[in-house]
Amino acid sequence: MKMTEELKAKMKAGRAASKMTGNDASNVNFHDTEKEELKKVSEYLSSSVGVFRKAFSGQSKAAAIKARCIQCCCYQKTEITLCRVTDCALFRYRPYQNGAEEVQDD
Repeated sequence: MKMTEELKAKMKAGRAASKMTGNDASNVNFHDTEKEELKKVSEYLSSSVGVFRKAFSGQSKAAAIKARCIQCCCYQKTEITLCRVTDCALFRYRPYQNGAEEVQDD
């Protein structure tokens, strides 16, 4: 994938958003239409287009979680693995965690 200035800026914004806590993280703007989102996914992470199609169709809750995490982390699977937004409602369910440390229940 070609690393454009736009993608670099999105990755930087995603990392900054992942450092937010509480309601701050939910204020990140993800209001693209389905068509716009599929275009972004096909450009930045084409291997995940099927995941987004499933999520948009309502066929899979797991696909919806994966798609949301991919969006939040600027279409970078590595960023999902590195996510530290522990107060996110999806943190315990985020994808790509094989071998990652477990989160302890309080």
